[in-house]
Amino acid sequence: MIPIKTPGGGFKVWTKRFGNNPHIKILLLHGGPVGTHEYMECFESFFPKEGFEFYEYDQLGSYYSDQLKDSSLWTLGRFVEEVEQVRQAIGADKSNFYILGNLWGGILGMQYALKYQGNMKALIVANMMASCPDYGKYADEVLAKQMPPDVLKEIRDMEAKDDFVNPRYMELLLPHCYQQHLCWLKEWPDAVNRLFKHLNGEIYTTMQGPSAFDKMGY
Repeated sequence: MIPIKTPGGGFKVWTKRFGNNPHIKILLLHGGPVGTHEYMECFESFFPKEGFEFYEYDQLGSYYSDQLKDSSLWTLGRFVEEVEQVRQAIGADKSNFYILGNLWGGILGMQYALKYQGNMKALIVANMMASCPDYGKYADEVLAKQMPPDVLKEIRDMEAKDDFVNPRYMELLLPHCYQQHLCWLKEWPDAVNRLFKHLNGEIYTTMQGPSAFDKMGY
């Protein structure tokens, strides 16, 4: 558990280290916001073979780390400062610090690099674009048109009413969006199921929108 200082006080974040390599230290930034490291456990099967030192990490507000009740701390800038404190705690610097950011972690990694590029060696962004408005346009113009018209109408009707807690909303999105574009496997891996079970829905919805289909921005 790494101590983190914020304007709201002190907290701790969960990390797990694998390997020992002073030349390559990789920090994995998970999706969400406030998803969990769990679906990134797949890196355990091949990163050690390469001799990398890498860190699984749950950001503040995520399941295994301290919780963030103060909504004023749910900002991209504060999460960037958190990553910088984690970097310092693991002893990484511009000669060996690599970030691999997936989904929201990709946005976070990009923002970190814009401010702290002098403290890092490289950034890898996986499955994320740099603009939520552009993603929203893509969802409307490409993804939505791949859905059956009656399914899309029902989804849009619920969105228009802000009826996102309706179980029917995710009931439709899981087969018609998540299983089409997020994880194609017929049976989702246990790690992916644990991610969705442990997702902090309140912070997730506030920061990015009610679903992966309807992003409002970070």
